[in-house]
Amino acid sequence: MLVLKTEQGCRIILLTSNARVGGANLSSLVEAATGINLWREWAKIEILNGEKPYSLPKVKNDFAAILTSLSKQE
Repeated sequence: MLVLKTEQGCRIILLTSNARVGGANLSSLVEAATGINLWREWAKIEILNGEKPYSLPKVKNDFAAILTSLSKQE
């Protein structure tokens, strides 16, 4: 687990950090909280192929959560 602090003193906790989008609906979580579609941005980076600079789109500062329940549990 990685814990970061913003300039405003907010804590950001990253549970996973990989060079991929990730599973378990994490891309939906990130998009809901930030407005950033990780799949779309990954594609943009790949298309640029290091030949042009990548710029991050405007990021919103919201919160999001994922609630997962196994279908066999009540």
